[in-house]
Amino acid sequence: MARLYCVHKAKSEAKADVIFVHGLRGEAKATFTNSKGEYWPDWIAEDFDDVAVWAYEYDAAMFDWFGGSLALPDAGTLMLEVFGNNGDVLSGRQIFVCHSLGGLMVKQMLRHANDRAEREEFSRNLVDRTTGVFFAATPHFGSGKADLLGYMRIFTRRSEATKGLEKNNAHLRDLNNWYRNWDRVDAQRAIRHAIHYETERTAGLVGIVDPGSADAGLPGCIPIPAQGRDHRNIVKPEDRDVPIHGSLVRFIRECIGSPVVKNRFQEAQEDRDKKHKDLFENIKSLEYSIDIPSRLNFIKMYINEEEEKKKKIQDLINLIIYYVSLDDVNVDFRTDVVEKFNYVLNNDVAKCEKNIDNARKRQRDIYNSAIRGM
Repeated sequence: MARLYCVHKAKSEAKADVIFVHGLRGEAKATFTNSKGEYWPDWIAEDFDDVAVWAYEYDAAMFDWFGGSLALPDAGTLMLEVFGNNGDVLSGRQIFVCHSLGGLMVKQMLRHANDRAEREEFSRNLVDRTTGVFFAATPHFGSGKADLLGYMRIFTRRSEATKGLEKNNAHLRDLNNWYRNWDRVDAQRAIRHAIHYETERTAGLVGIVDPGSADAGLPGCIPIPAQGRDHRNIVKPEDRDVPIHGSLVRFIRECIGSPVVKNRFQEAQEDRDKKHKDLFENIKSLEYSIDIPSRLNFIKMYINEEEEKKKKIQDLINLIIYYVSLDDVNVDFRTDVVEKFNYVLNNDVAKCEKNIDNARKRQRDIYNSAIRGM
């Protein structure tokens, strides 16, 4: 079962949420616990008073014999849903610490979130708040071990997650091409990255993720070899002197201190808000002596009969409702403006154009002044 649980709350106001994500055959607790029983996320909570520490757990069996697992696209969709259900408690910048398959999960979730950001507030917030991804032994281009298991598929019954980790898997290549060219990663550099890869064979027998697959080719990110670490213990540092721990602490500090970069959805919304604010201020500046048709003409001029007329009209609805609900607005005026504004909303401009034409001449100076101020 997929779930996100809090390891430690921030001791002071949280500036960031650090989220640990395990890999194939992993668990939120066991993956990051060393041979002395010390849990790596606990160290991060001790090092930072202003950071909340979380762990994401999901079904990640290597073989169907031991439980199910989802294909990567489905697993990313489920992960986004779980994060959406916890959006009220994830309030800070989000920094992901990913082991193996966990890194692919985060990339897939961010891709889904980006695709849905324009229509979903939570997805948009997740994209905005993600400021760092720390990859440890992540097979961005698959693993030769998954290929080996493929040759033995008659006996092994590989899980869906394992099948998706074959070397040079087409979906993994497509996902990585998208991720490294994503504007948040490439052009804006809004998300920081760190890559650490194993240098020893696991159990002295087999290498899981080679350096080539661990290197996602991200701009400005140099992969770091984890000397003496295999695929499992790379995220189980025995003490704080192990280089990967110091690297993670520094990485978190840099992510917290980095400026937040607005995404394109945020910029578009702020642009719309500014236009609405300017229009509202200009409408407010008109004297109450000006008749309603003149006000409607002002709005009509703002719309300007462009292709985006309907969308702009829709954007204005809340503004007008707010304006006519103000306590200091005359009741008759409020009723009249709502009635006549409905003509515009219904694109039945002809019904109010006669009144508008009569008022146009004496209001020309006011219109020109208002438009110059926008």
